Amino acid sequence: MMKIKLVLLFAILILLITFISVNGWSSIPLGNNITTIFLQLVTIFLIYKYKKKIFPFNVSERGNYVFITLYLIWTYICIIRGVLIADNSIEYKQLIMGSISLIIPILSWLFYSPDKVAKIFSFWFKYALVAFFLFFYWIVGFSQFYLSPLLFFFCFFPLFPIKQRWFILTLGLLYCLCSGENRSQLIKGGFALFIGILCYKQNLLSNKLIKTGHILCYLLVFVLIGFTLKYAVNILTQKQYAEEITQDVEILSEDSRSLIYVDVINSAINNKYILCGRTPARGNDIVYSGVLFKWAYDDSFVFNKDERHYNEVVLLNIFTWEGFIGLILYSLIYIKASYLAVYHSKNKYISLLGCYIAFRWVYGWIEDVNNLDILNISLWMMIGVCYSSQFRNMSNNDFKTWIKKII
Repeated sequence: MMKIKLVLLFAILILLITFISVNGWSSIPLGNNITTIFLQLVTIFLIYKYKKKIFPFNVSERGNYVFITLYLIWTYICIIRGVLIADNSIEYKQLIMGSISLIIPILSWLFYSPDKVAKIFSFWFKYALVAFFLFFYWIVGFSQFYLSPLLFFFCFFPLFPIKQRWFILTLGLLYCLCSGENRSQLIKGGFALFIGILCYKQNLLSNKLIKTGHILCYLLVFVLIGFTLKYAVNILTQKQYAEEITQDVEILSEDSRSLIYVDVINSAINNKYILCGRTPARGNDIVYSGVLFKWAYDDSFVFNKDERHYNEVVLLNIFTWEGFIGLILYSLIYIKASYLAVYHSKNKYISLLGCYIAFRWVYGWIEDVNNLDILNISLWMMIGVCYSSQFRNMSNNDFKTWIKKII
């Protein structure tokens, strides 16, 4: 009975977090920043409190979670450093928000057990979608900041019965086609559907081919740097001047990340926090990138010490707050998750999910703001599934049977 109540409690919390995840884009926000932080802190507290019940992993698995453990230890150290260096109310507020964002990997504990994952996301699918079409669609549209758990279903849509399969595929197409100017939603949704297509033909995929695809997903980072961040490379290697780019509207519309990279890297070098970070109480100096986002803030908004606390790029935020040490540990969490899924799974579906996680690490150099919202909950659910030996020990038929329980 206790287990059922605990799972239901987390399911309700995730549903509520889903509703408030779109507050920044909604004309009718639910609650405010204080209520959001309160809900996030309650969720974090309960995960820690009931860790042994929701995360009864085998002692032999301890080594699989070593990077999560090391990352969290480093995060606690950075939070303590933040308490020591914060010197005004804004920085203490930033410290709380940044700390919540940094502790997100504990969500992988919540999604260890297949039974709990099925109950939580069955609850989400049943109530969140109804609420979306009755209320949220009309105020935020087909937004990934509400519908991101569907990415998991897109990856495995061929495994459902025919009617549910077509329903999920239709949602997937709408997710991509109705993304508007949000290219990230289109890319993430499109890649998830591509994984789904591969699942449909999984019998034709050899383990060697999946392993090759896994490596190729990581190699996409070089394509990303070569094309998407070429202006950042040019500026940092002094082949081009940042002042010229800030005046070029065509370049800014084509590449909205290079100036952020330049500011983040130069800020770390100039203030000497490359290795250990500036702590979650502080942000990176704004020199060039302000042209990209200052227009979005109210004129009364104060940038503490002319710093931006966080950016749209998750891995840059990790670097700013926790330095190169935190960035490496955070990246290793993804790499270990995808490695376990691809090389230590008894079913091809989790192996393919490992390829999707590899892709999401690469895309973390472009977007994926780290915040305790439904977008990150869905991402860390997938990472948690890849870590879980209970999922990886399933056969193909076991996984097919399990996923049909969700809907």
